[in-house]
Amino acid sequence: MVAILGTRGSFRGWAAVPLLLLGFLGPAASSGAVETALLGPEDFQRQAGPPRTETRTFSLSGASAPFLLHIDNGGDQGQFRRVSSAVVTLNGAVVVAPKEFNQTVVQIEKEVVLEADNVLTVEVRSAPGSGFTLSILGQAEDGPPGIEIQEPANGLVTADEMVDVSGVTVGLVESVEVNGFPATLDGDSFFASVLLSEGTNRLVVTASNSRGESASGSVSVRLDTSPPLVVIESPRNGDRLVSAAVTVAGTVNDIIPGATVNEDDVAVTVNGIPAAIMNRTFFVPDLPLELGINTLFAEAEDRAGNRSSRSITVTREPDLAGIRLEIIGGNNQRDLIGAPLPEPLSVLVLDSGGNPLAQRPVEFAVSRGDGLLGDPADSRLRTVLTDSFGIASTPFELGTRTGEGLHRVRATTPGSLTFAEFCATAEPGAPANISITLVPPNRGVAGQTLPDPLSVIVTDAGGNPVPEVLVTFEVEAGGGGFGGGRKTAEVLTNPDGIATAFWTLGLQPGTVNNEVSATFPGNPNFPATFLASGITPGRTQDTSVSGVVQNSAAQPISGVRAVIRGTALEAFTGPDGRFTIPGVPPGGHHLGILGSAANDPGTGRFFPDIDFAIEAISGVDNSMPQAVTLPFLNTENAKLVGGDEDVILEMDGVPGFGIKIFAHSVILHDGSRGQLMMSSSQVKFDKVPMAPPQGSTPLIVGTLQPGGIRFDPPAQVIYPNAEGLSPGDVADIFAFHHDIGQFVNVGPGTVSEDGSVVVSDPGFGIVQSGWHCLIRLPGPAADCANECSSRIEWTLTRNGNAGGTDTVRMAAADDPANAQEAQVTVTFSPGGGSNDASPVWSISDPGVAEIVGTAGSGNSVTVRAVAVGTALLTSPVYRIPLPDDEGGDKTCQTEVALEVGEKELVIEEPEDGDRLDITAAPEMPEVMARAVIRGVTPDPTPTTTFDWTVQILFNSNECPNGTNRNLDGQPFMASTTGGEYMPEFPEIRGGELRLKAQAE
Repeated sequence: MVAILGTRGSFRGWAAVPLLLLGFLGPAASSGAVETALLGPEDFQRQAGPPRTETRTFSLSGASAPFLLHIDNGGDQGQFRRVSSAVVTLNGAVVVAPKEFNQTVVQIEKEVVLEADNVLTVEVRSAPGSGFTLSILGQAEDGPPGIEIQEPANGLVTADEMVDVSGVTVGLVESVEVNGFPATLDGDSFFASVLLSEGTNRLVVTASNSRGESASGSVSVRLDTSPPLVVIESPRNGDRLVSAAVTVAGTVNDIIPGATVNEDDVAVTVNGIPAAIMNRTFFVPDLPLELGINTLFAEAEDRAGNRSSRSITVTREPDLAGIRLEIIGGNNQRDLIGAPLPEPLSVLVLDSGGNPLAQRPVEFAVSRGDGLLGDPADSRLRTVLTDSFGIASTPFELGTRTGEGLHRVRATTPGSLTFAEFCATAEPGAPANISITLVPPNRGVAGQTLPDPLSVIVTDAGGNPVPEVLVTFEVEAGGGGFGGGRKTAEVLTNPDGIATAFWTLGLQPGTVNNEVSATFPGNPNFPATFLASGITPGRTQDTSVSGVVQNSAAQPISGVRAVIRGTALEAFTGPDGRFTIPGVPPGGHHLGILGSAANDPGTGRFFPDIDFAIEAISGVDNSMPQAVTLPFLNTENAKLVGGDEDVILEMDGVPGFGIKIFAHSVILHDGSRGQLMMSSSQVKFDKVPMAPPQGSTPLIVGTLQPGGIRFDPPAQVIYPNAEGLSPGDVADIFAFHHDIGQFVNVGPGTVSEDGSVVVSDPGFGIVQSGWHCLIRLPGPAADCANECSSRIEWTLTRNGNAGGTDTVRMAAADDPANAQEAQVTVTFSPGGGSNDASPVWSISDPGVAEIVGTAGSGNSVTVRAVAVGTALLTSPVYRIPLPDDEGGDKTCQTEVALEVGEKELVIEEPEDGDRLDITAAPEMPEVMARAVIRGVTPDPTPTTTFDWTVQILFNSNECPNGTNRNLDGQPFMASTTGGEYMPEFPEIRGGELRLKAQAE
């Protein structure tokens, strides 16, 4: 077999297979036909300016007559004004004339004649804003199978290790599998019991028919057997109180995906009284106290029913001897973050006889949060003398983090055994930013709903989640939609500030061909942008998982073991760092990348292990969305942990950092408590093997290895305050949870009073070893955390005169480490200019790609760049050389981590030299040829058009004169989308069969 890499990205390959031939292939049995869409549904709308003609091309794709053209005048959702004049042509002939449209026409449907390849043109001539939705339908033989999962519900959270999966199938289904394991099929119903693993489980159900066609659907179920953590912070254990009631405040956390913990995640009670919960804090005002010793019992319960509790004791002593302080005003207030409280904090100082003490110094100190005292608010510690009534007061301004009872001030006076602690609640401010909470899979099955919803978080200026904000998800490209085919979805953010929407991709497969934006009214920043490639699934037995593993110097690592957890499937990386695991069951899996298998003690190079939650799409190569980067581990600072003493691990190059692992807190992989050597290493932000949460860019990222080791109690972690957070401010500690397969918030960390470090709060910290970081604010869209991804696009409108010239210049980023290519598409509308994927330039060359077009009046210039490989894209810099230039220069950059290698086309089946005996039947065999394009990610094979040439060669040497006689057959050709092709032989004959595949 020979494969040749052609110029300009073209691929050519051919294979020769000798055959003995004596028969024909019969047609496949048909069991009926179903309607299928060959084009659309697609909207066509009249824009401002002169009418313009839009052109679409499509093929039969195996469909048969009758073919119907269907038009919904005014749109299939009534989204446009009705069209009164338009013309539709098909293959050069008018099929719908202008007179067939008017304001009373709602639908047009007529039978049309199609060719193998077709060209449709549409010109809407009526008023701007009018439009219609057009579809062309055909008949498909015994349509592909379908599947509907009825149980469990998507997003189920459970503490039960077994879950029942059931549903119904559509069509003639021969078998059903759940994550590759057979399900019971009874008629059109299926059932299976599945054992869950801790964390998020992707359950993919695949239905297949006798022809190998398949359909799949999936749901996510989270097994949560870990109880939440709850800590009472105020009052403190052992406090002596004189008041008849006390305000109880504290922190609660649960190791779950998402941004924070609120009332919809965890319920907290204190002595049976429900607590208010916001942003991982809880609060019960004025809890009654009995005389003497009181036990304050806080219990937390999560959605799965897991419970935990914490208790403290306080003593009520109303006749406590000596000077006493009593709160008389300003307690339990609430306002927006950063706002001064309307009522000052006031205490009354009494002597032992209950008489007010004047001119008594009272020290007010901020005991929790980053609020400030005084007017102006500029201090965290303030001393005030009591007035003639024994009262001392101070204004208080809330800090920047939301929380129930989070912001606290403690008042004391010399010589007193008592104190007074004020609690205040900070509520979120106005919405200011929208970010993606977790980067979703960048590919899915074309025409199907992605298994996980799109998820964004809306935050205020302090980075706090904002509930009840209306978020609009809108399809920008690809033709997909939301429930009912809607192009938009409006969703209110939940108490976590999160809005979600399930996205159905468009019907057409392609690379980064689906796009959705998400924003809210008055958004002062960029919207969040989601991109996805549509994939055509194939036969289940052709499913594979692949990727590239490299070190932090971007060098390939050989010998890394890649395993599909729970199976015997594995592969090792080669010298180029690549691995491919064939025969992977479609569905959700945990992919283990075991860098430890490539450890080289001789050179002192050691690598960590890491697990990823993946979903394998049926019949395609499921490549990792980016190269897996494993850092070099610093084993020189390794220490034995889990013994009789607390151990602190430091991080080279990061002074002030430390992880304290408490004595006997280490839980090994087998569930037992024990000891092992552990090390702490720094990781560069751009080398983290998984996307940091919420589009953030943490300044310090570390990894604690070996990974997956649990700690109970959690390990305390100390970060240097690299972001310059205010004393008392609270940040979130995130750690990569190997069971859940993503970063999770493991609890708060508080900035020290001197502002030097951020320390995890008591009772919280690292619960499982692996990657970890500190985050205070979600990544803003303006920094391209959401906006750019692997495709960047801007539009600039210039209100100039027709006949001018527009020049679009795209500057390349000078970064040889990311030397790849990007494709630039520029559109001038109206007007002339480039409208193709040219030029193609290399990121390593800091030159300029320049495209010039002739402008029309009110010209709009759209530039779209699609990364071909791992690239640092720099946005187009617009240069409009006219006096009325309104655009200026716009720049943006994003790192696109896509795997790239040497491009080649290979015919994998049949193998070169195969012999197929056809004399027994006699009939022509079924030859399934399969070609793939290697070295490109995402894999372009499913969406690439392959041109096949088939020829049977035969030279007879049986002539009486000893000469050879050429009996070669005529070559015949065919085109297919995707790499599979089954030739239909025009005659029965033997000889050498040659297959040639070519793709541009």
